[in-house]
Formats: sequence, C-alpha cells, structure tokens
Amino acid sequence: MHDSWIRMLEVENKKKSACKTQVPVRWTPPHDGNYKLNVDAVVAKDGKRGLGVIVRNRQGEILMSGCRRVEVGWDVETLEAVVVLFGIQAALDTGFWIVEIEMEIWP
Repeated sequence: MHDSWIRMLEVENKKKSACKTQVPVRWTPPHDGNYKLNVDAVVAKDGKRGLGVIVRNRQGEILMSGCRRVEVGWDVETLEAVVVLFGIQAALDTGFWIVEIEMEIWP
C-alpha cells in the first residue's frame, strides 16, 4: 500500500497544474516540531468529487501535496471524513509522522 500512495502522490505532484487550489483565508502554523496537514474535499456543480491534501512546515513551505478525483456517489460530509484518512495515510507514507490536521468547515 505504501508504494501505491507514493506513486499516486508523485503523479499528482507532477500534475499540479491539473489540481485547482484555494488558499484559505487564514492559515495558522503548526506548533514547533510539528507539520500542518490541511485537507479538503469538494463536490463540484457537475457532480465530480475530489480530495486534496497538503503538508506544510511552520514557515508555511509546502513539503507534500496531492489531489485525487474520486468516482463515488458519497455526499460531501462522507468525503470530508475520507479525505482526513487519505491525508493521514499520505502524510505517514511520505514520512510526516507528527502532524496537526486542519480542515475547512463551512456552516
């Protein structure tokens, strides 16, 4: 499983232009010695669904990122739960063991 995550992230990092990103209104850095894992899921107007993850250090430098389109009929709440698991696994597989998780929660 480890190799498949690494391959997926390598492919996705090479296709960064294919992943549309949004910068959060405000980003808070992780505590000293930690990394920040930001995750988000989206259901587009056309029904396409996607997952996105990014790991940054305290200075905000991007250390790892990835996105994936998913072909499932889940609602956005289920996708948000799945993207947390996706992000944790991707972070662990790429060597980021101490992460603080942050996600957007819309009212």
